[in-house]
Amino acid sequence: MTKLSKSYVQQHRTATHTYAAFGKLLVDAILDKTEAVLGDTEQDQVNFTLEFEISAYAPKDCIKICLKKDDGEVWCINQFEDAVYRQP
Repeated sequence: MTKLSKSYVQQHRTATHTYAAFGKLLVDAILDKTEAVLGDTEQDQVNFTLEFEISAYAPKDCIKICLKKDDGEVWCINQFEDAVYRQP
């Protein structure tokens, strides 16, 4: 199994073209979490952590980045697929 390393990340940094789609998903997840934290209250700001999983995607020699949302959905992007997809 291929291991994730600084060198591996540097080699694969510019291969993904779907940043806009993944960025939209990230912003939506941030806003969903913000709404959940606020509930029916008002605050000057909210702070929270999002969970990401980054791994080497060995079958296709690329990097896989996944975002785990609060509702348990996991959305990923990898350079080979060049698409945003839901992980089962």
